[in-house]
Formats: sequence, C-alpha cells, structure tokens
Amino acid sequence: LPCSGKGALGLGIARSLARSGRDALVVSLGMSREECAVRCMSLATGIAGRAIDECDMRADQIPMLTRGAEEMAEFAPHTNDSQEVSLPELRASVRRHVAQHGPIGVLVVDHVGLMSSGIKTGSREQEIAEISRGLKRMTKEFNCPVIALAQLNRKCEDRPDKRPQLSDLRDSGTLEQDADCVIFVYRAGYYAAKMAKGQLQ
Repeated sequence: LPCSGKGALGLGIARSLARSGRDALVVSLGMSREECAVRCMSLATGIAGRAIDECDMRADQIPMLTRGAEEMAEFAPHTNDSQEVSLPELRASVRRHVAQHGPIGVLVVDHVGLMSSGIKTGSREQEIAEISRGLKRMTKEFNCPVIALAQLNRKCEDRPDKRPQLSDLRDSGTLEQDADCVIFVYRAGYYAAKMAKGQLQ
C-alpha cells in the first residue's frame, strides 16, 4: 500500500549492502534523488526525514547529522530517479552503470507499478507479467539479486485480518511466480492506532 514503508525498506537493504562494500543501485520511479538522500540520511542517523528536510533539528542532533553525512559520502547507494522507465530503458541504464562503476551487488526497483514493459500488450496484467519476467532475466544478466518493490491492491483493507497475502499483489499473478522470495511490509502499529480511533472494524 502507499506509505507502507516499502521504499524505506528497499533503501535500507541497499544501504546495508553498500556499507558492506558491495555496489548497490536504486532505481526510484516515485522519489527524486534528493528524497532518496533524505531517506538514507534518516536511516543513518535515526532522525525523522521531515526534520532533516525542513532543517528542524535539535542542537544535539547536529553531530549525528554530520556523522550520517560522512557515512553517506562513503557508503551511499547509487540512485537513479527517472520518473518514467520502460524495461529496455532500465536494462540499458544498468548496463551503463556497470560499465562505469563495475558489477553491482543489488538492484532495487521502486516500484514495478510505475514501469512499462516497452511493448504493446493487451492488458496491464500482461504488461506487469512482461516486466516481472524481464526483471528475472536481469538477475542472470547482471549476476545480482533484483529487489522489485510492488504495491498491493486494497483487498487486505476489507478483511478483519489486515496481514497481506500473495493474492493481494496488484495487477499480476506472475510476480510471486517469478520471485524467489516475497516479503510483505505489515505495520501492526498503524492498524492498531486506527482501530483505537474507531477508524477500522
């Protein structure tokens, strides 16, 4: 779902791999480079992203911000913030990156719902299927894991148990077929707070 934390999770994984010495490439279709940098800085320091973005920090947080900036200068993942990208364009972009920087340790795509396959298909489901298969092929071509972030449909919001299921993946049944592993983000505290306010059954 939107604002569930999947983007932060993808950046966190990329940042951890970058800190371990492996090159990480994040292709963010929903966030600008600046927004990705603020997210990474927030992960590095524990300071809320809004406070960093608005320069609204306490005096004791300034040294933390300095250390975070030093860490990012050395270990930040590479980011590509193309607003629209097709599968062939993504492959070409990764090839250029590899040619300039060497092999990558992980590719994070945020998110597949904003991509196009680059070919005409009969439906969005078929297009997502083409994208899913293309990303699977890229794992072999670039010899690295590809983390493809995806939104869910709203079905889980209508269930008493809000935990997501494979059937909740939006627009496609092929994502879980092509994936070696599917990880869901479930924010129990978010739903507990809404229930406490009477906003959920």
